[in-house]
Amino acid sequence: EEFASKALSRLGDGIAYSEENMVALVTGAALLVIALLSVMRSSELRRLRVGCIEDDPSRASSLWLISGRLSKSMREHRWVIVPEVKAAVEVLERIGLETRRRSGTEALLTACLLSRRPYMSRAEGGVATSQQIVDRIREFATACRPERSGDANLLSIRSTRRFLARFVARRDRTTLGLLALQYGHLDAQITDTY
Repeated sequence: EEFASKALSRLGDGIAYSEENMVALVTGAALLVIALLSVMRSSELRRLRVGCIEDDPSRASSLWLISGRLSKSMREHRWVIVPEVKAAVEVLERIGLETRRRSGTEALLTACLLSRRPYMSRAEGGVATSQQIVDRIREFATACRPERSGDANLLSIRSTRRFLARFVARRDRTTLGLLALQYGHLDAQITDTY
């Protein structure tokens, strides 16, 4: 049977299109979008709760805020996000609805949703680990480019944060203060070291 999606048609031939595999790939894609475009650490991603998206009342544009906690200071923080991140969070909210109900948590990323070993995820029953988040992103990257599957092991959320900081700093150093705010750094000098 043919898929209508161009993205799915580009996945490697070795991908079995079971429901479990498709959920894992969609979850990995959503996590990658959130990590790349919000610059959250994996420990900040795992602390997100259902309903963490809110409209930015100070803007008339199509930007939203995502509320959570910074991993290093545990301070409340809001990241400015674009519509693609909002859509990715909404996908994770829908996909994980049943697992959250079973585990009794409001965590956006449950261990059961991200685990590829159901017997372990039932035992864990709580919030996903940072390693599970990275594993899902790497699995998605491998499925998209099977000929470069070794490169997926190089992917890390930390490297994406540093890449974005360097990219922005090289283009316009006057935006370092705003970037520091997005990263949750107390001083732009910390961001400048990236």
